[in-house]
Amino acid sequence: MVDHCKSCTMMPRPDPFKYKFVCYECNYGAYQVAMIKSHIAAHTGEKPFGCPYCSYACAHKDSFKQKTVNYFCKHCVSFSTRNIDEMVDHCKTCTMMPRPDAFKHKFVCYECNYGAYQVAMIKAHIWSHTGEKPFSCRFCEFSLLPMSCLHCNQFVTKDLDEMIQHCKNCTYMPRPNPYKCKYVCYQCKYSSYHVGTIQRFLSRSFSCIHCNDFATSDLDDLIHHCKMCTFMPRPNAYKCKFVCYQCNHGSYQINQFKGHIFTHMGEKPYKCQYCNFASTMKSNLNAHIKTVHKLY
Repeated sequence: MVDHCKSCTMMPRPDPFKYKFVCYECNYGAYQVAMIKSHIAAHTGEKPFGCPYCSYACAHKDSFKQKTVNYFCKHCVSFSTRNIDEMVDHCKTCTMMPRPDAFKHKFVCYECNYGAYQVAMIKAHIWSHTGEKPFSCRFCEFSLLPMSCLHCNQFVTKDLDEMIQHCKNCTYMPRPNPYKCKYVCYQCKYSSYHVGTIQRFLSRSFSCIHCNDFATSDLDDLIHHCKMCTFMPRPNAYKCKFVCYQCNHGSYQINQFKGHIFTHMGEKPYKCQYCNFASTMKSNLNAHIKTVHKLY
């Protein structure tokens, strides 16, 4: 049926790209195979993802993952649960967890030494370990994690506008040039003066054209997919360790590969603090500073 939803000439496709697959029952269109499958399951009432421990079943893989994930404390090696609230309570009370600052480390991650004071921030961090995305769109497959600032470890939100405002006001963010670095990314050191630029950067989304079954807004997740995707052409397994999600470009070095991805995004995250020069690769920035400004 999915193949028919792709090839049927009688189905309405106002946008051939967005309507690569059209539902056989209605006019819903999608580009990704996973999205059309989930939509069809909503029509048929099928719930293909079943829990091996109970009678729970669901139509969406993300919902199934949230139900079946198991949290196990690596500090005390004696506590495990499938309930995130129980794990958060354990992260607060476990005496085996390192707490160099009793205030900032009110909650300590069961998997690593990350510490936070707010419940929302420790939950967001735990979900980054498990890959869960509990906030899902009721119209499509889109889901996301709450955004938490890695610079101050004190701010978390699900609202993009609130995060952009924080990217402007957070005093913990590096701003070598207060004018050019008016907005700084909450996850990295990318900065911009224009609010539209930082908004596009934060709301970016990547989808793989090779497998048509992967989409993410996280750059590290994308790079991992570019390494593991079996649908990507790799004529030389060594030189094509990483293959681009948008084209057939292959690379062995992760820094060069990131630079290539930035060219697709139209972003130049490495900016010179002495002039207007910007580059997609840090090595090019270092060479510029050395040759033009005679530094290093």
